[in-house]
Amino acid sequence: MITLISFAIANTIDSVDANAGTKAEKSRIKARDILEIMISNSQAELDYYLSFKAKFVHLVDREIQQNLGILQRISAIAEEFDDVEIFSKASDAFQEAYTPWVSRRGGYM
Repeated sequence: MITLISFAIANTIDSVDANAGTKAEKSRIKARDILEIMISNSQAELDYYLSFKAKFVHLVDREIQQNLGILQRISAIAEEFDDVEIFSKASDAFQEAYTPWVSRRGGYM
């Protein structure tokens, strides 16, 4: 899913011609909206999974890792396109979930 979004962002932002300035800007705004929704969804899922008692976190470890990966990929996409706001949101969301996840797992990776 992220690869598709990354592809869409790259193609809409890089393919600007004389008449497509508005279209490119609309596409960029739409892409940012999608990324913000993805950040929000990942944060909500991580909040839910990390609300489990420590002894049960291992049962949802894969889901936690998947959502952390999504946030990392969004950060990379935002950095590639110099979008500081999206980069900050995704990076902050990652850090807010990563530290409690590691401590609940007993610190091993």
